[in-house]
Amino acid sequence: MTNGINSSIGLSGVTAASRVLNNSAHQVANANTSDFRAGTSSLVDRAPGVRAVTDPGGQTDAVNDRPSNVSLARETATQMGAQALYRANLATIRTEDEVLGTAIDIKR
Repeated sequence: MTNGINSSIGLSGVTAASRVLNNSAHQVANANTSDFRAGTSSLVDRAPGVRAVTDPGGQTDAVNDRPSNVSLARETATQMGAQALYRANLATIRTEDEVLGTAIDIKR
């Protein structure tokens, strides 16, 4: 793999997508946990690339036996978006690798 700016951007996107997926999986795993409050995930710019900021949520201190506020529909959409982000960034890394390989072959 190369160390160019594009691979750094691609790698940051893959890492961010992985963090979003992990946080979403945490939400889904706790969907039936009483008093669990859902967290959030968001993407922010970080030169070069992107970074995921996650809040895992958690159980409240009070025991009220309230159902969790995790929305499985929202988590499904979050996971689909993270999967698309993951694939797109892997494609940029693959493309840069192919371009570099072609450039090396041309030089030989």
